[in-house]
Amino acid sequence: MAKAIAVALSHPFWVGNAYFRIGAQAPLWVDTVPYGCYRQEVFARIGIFDEYLVRNQDDEFNLRLRKNGGRTLLVPEIVIDYFARKSLFEVWRMYYQYGYFKALVARKLGLVLGLRQIIPSLLVFTLIVSFLLGWWFPLWGVLGVLVFLAYVLADVTFALRAGRGHGWAVTACLILVFPAVHFSYGLGFLQGLVDFVLLGKKGVKKVEDVPLSR
Repeated sequence: MAKAIAVALSHPFWVGNAYFRIGAQAPLWVDTVPYGCYRQEVFARIGIFDEYLVRNQDDEFNLRLRKNGGRTLLVPEIVIDYFARKSLFEVWRMYYQYGYFKALVARKLGLVLGLRQIIPSLLVFTLIVSFLLGWWFPLWGVLGVLVFLAYVLADVTFALRAGRGHGWAVTACLILVFPAVHFSYGLGFLQGLVDFVLLGKKGVKKVEDVPLSR
């Protein structure tokens, strides 16, 4: 499972076009990077990291930088050793929090980084709405089933491709890892919309106050 999580972390089906995870052949202007290096005057111009964001501090900061005319450069020669989570529950918990605080970032800055931040929540929302409405309108239920089956097909297909060369055990785990990330992130984002957008919650400074905390 730990190996499958590490493999999935660098696969586009999980992370979309996050180049700091899938890699780049040359220096590239991107929407965000982790562990960025900034000149001191950047903080004087746009402020420091948001302390009310237990997660997504780097996303919010880089997005705020872009809104104020700055850019973020990914330099592929810089190599970072990253240790992925080792269990499915730990991954679920972490990405639920990423999705949850992404909604606060969206409320604060009025936008998100890109489609990869929205697609998981659209998937979850579509499935929930279609299955609920399916009790009264069968066509909505059919839509939900078709969307779910399409996702299962994509999940198995990408798991087989990503697991190639890593053994069948890793491939089988990937079939579980991909949906765990997508659905946890999507559910977290929807919960964040309720808390931060509909209810106007300001944010939290302690991870213990976050749903599905450590």
